Amino acid sequence: MTKQKSIIGITRAPDKGFTLQFLMLQISVLIAGGKPLTLKDFNVKQADKINALLIGGGKDVYPGLYNEKPIPGNPYSREQDDNESRWLHYAKAENLPVLAICRGAQLINIVQGGSIHHKLTGIYEDADYPQNILAYNLFRKKIIIEKGSLLHKITNRHELMVNSIHKRAIKRVGANMRVTAREPNGVIQAIENPDKPFYMGVQFHPERLIHRRVFRKMFGSFVDAAKKEA
Repeated sequence: MTKQKSIIGITRAPDKGFTLQFLMLQISVLIAGGKPLTLKDFNVKQADKINALLIGGGKDVYPGLYNEKPIPGNPYSREQDDNESRWLHYAKAENLPVLAICRGAQLINIVQGGSIHHKLTGIYEDADYPQNILAYNLFRKKIIIEKGSLLHKITNRHELMVNSIHKRAIKRVGANMRVTAREPNGVIQAIENPDKPFYMGVQFHPERLIHRRVFRKMFGSFVDAAKKEA
């Protein structure tokens, strides 16, 4: 008898159709042995089905959520903010595993009362990262992982080379969250809630690095954690 696969709910921006970025998340879940389920508007019927929550990238989180002024001309999606926040509150209440990537990592920090840096240059040294399609695929930077953290247990590494697609980063760390990886210049690259079995946000994009075993292990550990909830 074939065991039922864990269902991993993946949020998708309400104002976007199917994208390559979303496909990468689905493929990463499939490779890890999970079954992806697309989540848009929060609804109880889908909530009852999922064993874990995966939140990816997208537009910047609205600064009003952490009591700062929006950037003039910057696109925001209040609908996505509200929808993904509801999914996060549900996952936390149900003790479901959560993996949040880039914008997702920033959102879980904000939901916990944290805030975001609107820019990195002038705040951190050597933070003027290249922002173009070629760099998104080829540029790498080092992060330092805290020993004893979930990320360290998964990767079994103290240092890791990751991609750089973000323009923002976590500023004030939210309640019950712990910084578990930084760049050498101090930019936060991973946060976790140590009181939860698997509740992690990473600023980099592991789904874009799925060809490397260490990042497949990240998704594998996430899906394995979901199996315990199945």
